[in-house]
Amino acid sequence: MHWILASGLAAAASPVLDGITVHLAEPVGGTVQIEQTNKPVYLGYQAHEGAQFEVRYDQTRADRVTVQLRYETSITVNLDGSHWDLTDFVHGSSGWIDLKPGERGYALPHITPNDLRRFPTLSRTQIDAGIAAYHGDRAAASAADQTSCADPFTDPCRVALSRMWLQVTAWKDGTPIEGRLVTIDIPMGC
Repeated sequence: MHWILASGLAAAASPVLDGITVHLAEPVGGTVQIEQTNKPVYLGYQAHEGAQFEVRYDQTRADRVTVQLRYETSITVNLDGSHWDLTDFVHGSSGWIDLKPGERGYALPHITPNDLRRFPTLSRTQIDAGIAAYHGDRAAASAADQTSCADPFTDPCRVALSRMWLQVTAWKDGTPIEGRLVTIDIPMGC
């Protein structure tokens, strides 16, 4: 995960937003501290489900924070024992979703199968071209019997969550004073 200034807000000499603690739901469990780095956060396979984000901020300089989420879906091609994640191909994207504070922070919403079905319509030819572009013609040809998908939802293809963004904004007297955009990469798995 990384912090970058967002929404055109100027950087403060001393940041108002101090960091985020991610409380991972069971069975993964545990916490992840997110400080100001320039790398995407990697939560691990399905660790995002049920996670809550606790935002730390200087309460003398800001009276509240807001958190919004946007997510992206991608195609993964499942092979015998491995998979190809087409994360640089076509994506489905949500709009920005306002997250409400809960007991331990801002809870991520459950992404439903219907949410995943909002993925763009693609033909077999388009998917095959995406696989060839992503992994090369030779790789696609060597596994042609395993990689041809009638659509993004037909084996061996499936659509899964691949990336999320959190827009965290600190407010004082109704005016945004500092913002950060956090990128979270989600391993798609098999």
